[in-house]
Amino acid sequence: MPQLLTLEPTSKLIKFPSAVSYHLGHKTGFENHEFDGSADFGMVSEDGCVGVLSKGCSLDVIYLDTNERLSAWTFTSQSDQEPEISCYLTFSEKPGARATHVIAGLNCGLDGGQLCVLDIASSKVIRCISLPYPVTSLALVSSCGGPSSAGYLHPALRYFHGIVSVGLTQGRLFLVDLALDETFCSTDSSPAGAVFVDPLSREVPRYRREALNRGNHVVIDLSCDLRGPVFVWEQAPTGPTSSPSSMKEVQFPADEVKITALHYSSFNASLAVGYNIGTWKLISLQSLQIDHSSNYLRNDKPVSHISFQEPENDPRNYVYYWIVRSDREEDTESLAVAAMYSLTYRNKQSELIGDEEMPLYTDLERLVLRFEHVLGGEEETNFSWCVGMYTLELAAGHVNHDSSDVEHSKDYALNVIFWKAGSSLTSAATYLGVFDINAWYQAQMPSTFSVDESDELCSYFSHSLLDDPNGQSGGILDLAVLRDSVTRFSGSGPILEQHCFPSSLTFDLVVVAREGYLTASHLGIQRRVLTELACRPSALVQPSQLYQICLMAGLAQGNMMEPSLLSQRELLLNIALEYNMVGLVVAAVRDWADGKYSKAGCTLKFIMDWAWKRVAAIKERLDIATTPLFDLTIREADDSCCQLLCQLSGQLAQLVSILAAVSAAAGVVTQVGLEQLECRQNVTGLVLLYTQAVGWFVNRGLLPEQPEGRSNPYPVRFLTDSYRERRRNMGKLTRSFGKPCLLVDLLCEDFGDDLIRCFQKCGGAGDYPPPSLHALLSVFLSDNPAPAKLRLVQYMFLDLAQILDQDEWGDLIDNLIKFPSAFSLPPSIIKLTQAFWLLDHEDWEESVAMMLDPLLQEDDLSPDHHRAILTALLAQGQDALALKYSRIRRPPILDQRDVQLQISVLLQNGAIQEAYTFQRSQQGSSGRPELLQQFYQRAEQLKKLDSVLKLSLSKAEEDQLVRFLQESKKPHSQDILLMYYLQRSRYTEAMQLNEKLKTLGGGQKAAARDAIMDRYCSILPSLNRGYVTLKKKGQAPPPPRPEPVNIVPTDMNMSLGSRARTLVQGLETPPQSLPSQTPFRKKGGRRRDIGLFAEEETYTGKRKLSDIPTLSFPTEVTAEETLNAPTNELVSPPSKRTRMSDLSSLSMSARGPNRIHSTLTADALHILETPTIVRKSISRTREGSRDSINTPHSILKVKKLIQENSPSLEPAASPSDEFMTTNRSRETTPTKSLRFKVPKKLPPADTNVMPMPSGEAHTTIFSPSLVSPVAELATSSDREISFQVPAHRVDQDEFKRMKVRSVSESSKVSSEENESFHSVTGSPRDGLSPTLRTRLADVERKAKAVLQETMEDILTRETSIRCDDKEDVTETEVEKQPEPTDEVKKAPEAEDK
Repeated sequence: MPQLLTLEPTSKLIKFPSAVSYHLGHKTGFENHEFDGSADFGMVSEDGCVGVLSKGCSLDVIYLDTNERLSAWTFTSQSDQEPEISCYLTFSEKPGARATHVIAGLNCGLDGGQLCVLDIASSKVIRCISLPYPVTSLALVSSCGGPSSAGYLHPALRYFHGIVSVGLTQGRLFLVDLALDETFCSTDSSPAGAVFVDPLSREVPRYRREALNRGNHVVIDLSCDLRGPVFVWEQAPTGPTSSPSSMKEVQFPADEVKITALHYSSFNASLAVGYNIGTWKLISLQSLQIDHSSNYLRNDKPVSHISFQEPENDPRNYVYYWIVRSDREEDTESLAVAAMYSLTYRNKQSELIGDEEMPLYTDLERLVLRFEHVLGGEEETNFSWCVGMYTLELAAGHVNHDSSDVEHSKDYALNVIFWKAGSSLTSAATYLGVFDINAWYQAQMPSTFSVDESDELCSYFSHSLLDDPNGQSGGILDLAVLRDSVTRFSGSGPILEQHCFPSSLTFDLVVVAREGYLTASHLGIQRRVLTELACRPSALVQPSQLYQICLMAGLAQGNMMEPSLLSQRELLLNIALEYNMVGLVVAAVRDWADGKYSKAGCTLKFIMDWAWKRVAAIKERLDIATTPLFDLTIREADDSCCQLLCQLSGQLAQLVSILAAVSAAAGVVTQVGLEQLECRQNVTGLVLLYTQAVGWFVNRGLLPEQPEGRSNPYPVRFLTDSYRERRRNMGKLTRSFGKPCLLVDLLCEDFGDDLIRCFQKCGGAGDYPPPSLHALLSVFLSDNPAPAKLRLVQYMFLDLAQILDQDEWGDLIDNLIKFPSAFSLPPSIIKLTQAFWLLDHEDWEESVAMMLDPLLQEDDLSPDHHRAILTALLAQGQDALALKYSRIRRPPILDQRDVQLQISVLLQNGAIQEAYTFQRSQQGSSGRPELLQQFYQRAEQLKKLDSVLKLSLSKAEEDQLVRFLQESKKPHSQDILLMYYLQRSRYTEAMQLNEKLKTLGGGQKAAARDAIMDRYCSILPSLNRGYVTLKKKGQAPPPPRPEPVNIVPTDMNMSLGSRARTLVQGLETPPQSLPSQTPFRKKGGRRRDIGLFAEEETYTGKRKLSDIPTLSFPTEVTAEETLNAPTNELVSPPSKRTRMSDLSSLSMSARGPNRIHSTLTADALHILETPTIVRKSISRTREGSRDSINTPHSILKVKKLIQENSPSLEPAASPSDEFMTTNRSRETTPTKSLRFKVPKKLPPADTNVMPMPSGEAHTTIFSPSLVSPVAELATSSDREISFQVPAHRVDQDEFKRMKVRSVSESSKVSSEENESFHSVTGSPRDGLSPTLRTRLADVERKAKAVLQETMEDILTRETSIRCDDKEDVTETEVEKQPEPTDEVKKAPEAEDK
């Protein structure tokens, strides 16, 4: 039967403490084995914490959370007759607190009865009131009194402190004052008496005081149905048309009547009284009058339980009472019946009860029976009796999805009924029913309901069976639903109607039995079905039954007409995916792997195809949900968006696990099938990573994207301009060591064309930074390793952490730095990316220190990374750091580029011998002359050939050096060749080379060379003769007769060695004095910031020496190299892309570095595409642009964050405090365009202009938002020139120069024809009054003067053309002046008036 659920026990039966069993059963005796320690009656407090047990005259109180005995008492009487506990209830003096007292009603037989109050904490009876009749039922009206009592109660009751309504035999009803404000005590051995007072008397306070002084309690008797020994039941009229003559009377012997149920409701201040004759009445405690009396029916059973319900948001003044007519267990002969009556009141008002505002219904008009239900069982039922019934008092909206319209803080919509039913007393089972009156309203308020009448789920009444195997509890006495555990079912999709049924509720309950207690849970129909599905993977083979139940429970939407089994399986798999039951699908994969269910269609291919369909559906749903995050239509994402992203991310993660299980369970497959499976796994992993990234951006406040301004944490325009300038600067650097580039461009190269396409699709140029966050996130769908994508995001977040204001975006900055750790990026890659960012921002020392950190893995640095790092360091003059990096990190030597770069590093640091040794070691045994040639070429480029001459070259190396120098075209190389000839005493070749160089000229340098050669000729005669011969070449004189050499030294102190040394020193590069500071740094300048966003401050203190010795060599730049050097060329990243292997520690799913384009199908490519975002215009007031920040934040902030959040094995090297920078200025971007006409030809200056009076504006600028007479005269062409000035500062004195964006052709024509500011034919000025015309003329004259001054200032300044926008734009800087006075600020207002 689908209607019936099972309450699942969550614990075994917990036996009561032995002391409790002994206390309850000590009267039964021990010797004859008749000991019975079980309880006859029991109850649980509303909060489910305290349980009360009784048997005979013994009472025990237990704390159910720990099974601890809190209190116990055995009641006695003054006579020999033992009293019997007939009823009890718990209460607390403080509303909402744990029960502190127990009120017990006693049946003392002929001695009447007693009302006792037991203090649980002290385990002591503090009140015992003797009553003339046995007590049969109790109800608490108020646990307090005096000022804390309800003000609407009868005046006589306001003097009571603690009011209890007591039902007795003979149908008597008392209201007893417990006098809790008094300190005296009365016990069962010496009980207090009862003093009856007339509630209409004005002396109630005095009577109460006198009674308390005598140790008695005041009692009000509400028994009006007794006439001597006869009980008369009067059916009072309820409608306005009733008359006293319509009343009916039924008489009963008084001894046969007793009150069996009492219930007090503060909503209508009424006491409901039920009798054993099947009737009930409603007494108002406002007037102490009867509001309603039910009709007597002869066959009615006793009224055993009464409860109250109030509907939610009923526009009419309706409340409801539940009346259960049931026999006691030992007297039952038939089925119990529960009936619900509606009460219509005329008035409804709010009353303050304590600190809570509650509604109060007054003036009962009508009472009607609305609903009736027979408390039956699952099978054929002959007997049933009600065990308990009460209304759950929940917080407003606790189980409702929308509680915005609740009128007070309590919800009384759920009524709990539990009963026993069966074919016999011994086989009776316990049932639990929950009635939702709000759902009953939506079901059109039916009058009856039968469990077996329909297989559909009841929308307002749920039935559950409490499983008690083997009757181990010994019989259930009471149960309590834990109010805080009541929750409705919340599915992964939209809220369906079935989710709001009471059968969908989940709650825990405590059950008290005769011998112990246990806990159970009500899972609800949906959770029960999901549990059944998770425990039965075989149900996927025959899914029909579960398919129908899932549709009935609202777990999915589908056709109830039983579609194909494949469709049913897909629906069950969808449910398993949505509710995180991946274990079910994985178990099915393992179970189906052997093919035993292949004939039924249960194959691995079916699961793989289903998973692929889900990936496509999830991606489509994701695109629809995330489009508003990028198109500028919303300012903030709601909770539903965040929940959806989290839900979709979880489903994709499960699909990754399912596909992995399919891959592991698959046996022999074809190559095509294997490629298809790998493709789908990779694509699913990419979509998962994309979804996780979008969710992280939303949760941290980066999404939704906002228009450019202060509310947008991503200033793309500012970043783009900064990196464009940085690339220009890199392009101007020397390329002697290779083409320098930003390392972020190298990171972008890891993506290849995918990144370029993503960025260009979103309006970018294809390089870093991304044009929008959507472009950045789209990269996550490219088939590249996950670490590469995360590194790019980390790099951008470091930029944002430097730019954003710490005071405004402090929380966001902290989250940005934690992004890599949130995605489990390895610490080595995190630190390496931080080092790349520092290197790009010119913090070279800190960057190199991080790259040399032992935490870095060797595999994380590719050969291209090594080359780019060394090239960047050498190109920017950091030769010592390049040498340090090369010697510690030891980049691999893979090709000629690496050899040349290593040689360059050594030569730049003056290690000529080491560079020579290195190139010789790379030649091998066979020798590689091309490597030596490259060494010479690199030395020539670095102008280190003079040091090469000092090396011990072999004969072959010298010959190759000579050939290299002879073939070189550079003058410096020819000088080195001449020096080589002279050192090797090859004077003839030296003379010939010198003659050759003379033909090339050379100026002063050539004169010095000739002087040296002449000196050599004067010293060596043979050389002189040869030299003269060369000079006279072309003549043919007869050869002279040889003569002996006769050399007469004129100076005996002359030393040939000294002169040779002088010649060498003259030919070498003259030494230069090096400054005692870092190269390329301005003296006295100390860096506050580094890199793209930097500034300088003057520093006069001493520098701290670096721990690493710096080798610096001066570099001579010839005029030829200066002319050939690139001046304004942008640097492009290296052409060879690198690949970084994925790490197993990542939770992402891009498993391998291989690209999967070769195996991508059309549907896979469609999934990996992102929708084209069309940014919509929003009617918002644009905020100040990010460019308005005049001073960028220091890089030291980012370095501090890096040091705090980066993992490290040892303390990082202390970075230097001195850096190199250039000052940059930023202009303030205005926020509003004001348009007016500018004449092309300026009018002559008016020398008669009067000075501006106080309170007048300096100029009048026209805008559609400004109203002035001149603005009304403006034509459409007058609004073609846009002046970027904030609207509220138009008339301030500081805006003497405006930024002109564009001038339309119509404005130019209009300006040429009209030299005045405004010249309109048929001006409406003629219709103005003379005063207004005079005023308008003054305003126009003053505006002309200020406009002339402004335009002269604009025309005299230099204009710049913006290359990126390719527009003819004239921009001028707005010079800020002091704030204008209040009089000037008020000028526009005065002018409008």
